[in-house]
Amino acid sequence: MKHLFIILSCLLPSLCSAQTFSGEYTAEWQWDMKRNTNWLNLLRLNLNVPVFDGKGTIEASTLHIAKTNETIIADWQTFSNIEAENNVAAIAVLGYMHEWQAAHLFVGVRNVNEDFFTSDITTLFINSSCGIFPTIAASYP
Repeated sequence: MKHLFIILSCLLPSLCSAQTFSGEYTAEWQWDMKRNTNWLNLLRLNLNVPVFDGKGTIEASTLHIAKTNETIIADWQTFSNIEAENNVAAIAVLGYMHEWQAAHLFVGVRNVNEDFFTSDITTLFINSSCGIFPTIAASYP
């Protein structure tokens, strides 16, 4: 996290442009139909700073995961895809994206799941087969 602040402070002159800061929060309550419960929280924070007259972007995203108890069922698939160990500020994306009309280039750290199975109609599916996203969720070209 300290490195992110150092990088962003070096880019302070370009921060005067129209940067975008956003967040997404997902929560889930689990119950095993006995007495065990668990509450999962996933917070994603995103920052995009355009540079070079909008042809490039500095991108940063962090994941923050918190749960109240350990896994309440002894199964690899568990209840949900957001169930993970407690983690604060795990880097999902940190780098530079340059875009042309027909292509783009990203240099930096990028989570492998960033560019796959994303569309306007896909959503978070509970227990989607050990993290493999269900492809029936949308029609892909």
